[in-house]
Amino acid sequence: MTELKDRIFVALDVSEERFYKITDNLKTATHFKIGFPLFLKIGRDGIAKLKGRGAKIFLDFKFFDIPNTMSESAKSIIELGADFFTVHLMSSESHLKKVVETVKEFSNGKTKILGVSVLTSWTNDNLMQIGIKEKTEKQVLKLAELGLKAGIDGIVSSPIELGFLKSKFGDSLTLVTPGIRPSWSEKDDQKRTMGFHEAIEKGADFVVIGRPITRNDNPEEAFNKILREG
Repeated sequence: MTELKDRIFVALDVSEERFYKITDNLKTATHFKIGFPLFLKIGRDGIAKLKGRGAKIFLDFKFFDIPNTMSESAKSIIELGADFFTVHLMSSESHLKKVVETVKEFSNGKTKILGVSVLTSWTNDNLMQIGIKEKTEKQVLKLAELGLKAGIDGIVSSPIELGFLKSKFGDSLTLVTPGIRPSWSEKDDQKRTMGFHEAIEKGADFVVIGRPITRNDNPEEAFNKILREG
């Protein structure tokens, strides 16, 4: 069984200087998520630093483009040694299938594709603003079904959707959940949040936690505090 510490992706949405300080301090963490802003600063060297200590890397770039561009981007992700990366499920089934074909051909199953459904900072009002009249839960379910049909490995969704996603898809999709906030931290810009252990109990395979750890003066202490919190 996977240890709890291996089910937390630490979201490194920090400066280049802070990245090196945090990763030197965080000895227990084994999984890290990196977005475009930080990657543009640390590049291959930063990824190599984490891979050198045996870490699993999740590159959260949310690809959403024409099929060929998404496919070529996937190749670059594989070359970087990423273990997980994101595509936006709104890019459509044909685009997702192209990415799936590319990953199967070039990664030998080592790189997993995660589909982004509805951002955890979004509400029903945000969906209405872009012409989607369905509620967030129904939209997440529709996008998850599309992703599964296309052959992706998992889905990123808020913890609020975990229950019905697990009920609907069982173990067919890996469920990755941002919007995790321990009781002692602020929600910040996340609208649909939950505690770490509750999310695991509801079916999350992995969770993503950033600021409660990375803004702490002692990231290692904060990480272990989250593990202990029931």
